[in-house]
Amino acid sequence: MAETGSATAFDLDRLLDGKRTLHELIAAVASRMQTDPETVRSAYLTTVHKLMQAGFLSLVGGSDTSTP
Repeated sequence: MAETGSATAFDLDRLLDGKRTLHELIAAVASRMQTDPETVRSAYLTTVHKLMQAGFLSLVGGSDTSTP
């Protein structure tokens, strides 16, 4: 699972640019890592949620804040 954590920080910095949905980002990372999206999903959702709570990220084009 350490690889997932490393990928999270790197990929969030590069890919979470407001152009891709979080679903698309997770799928792209999972493909690059040659693993199932569920393997990286919880790490990404936890990280994104924390960044949203801290005010570093916000939703684009939506109003549902129940899940990032």
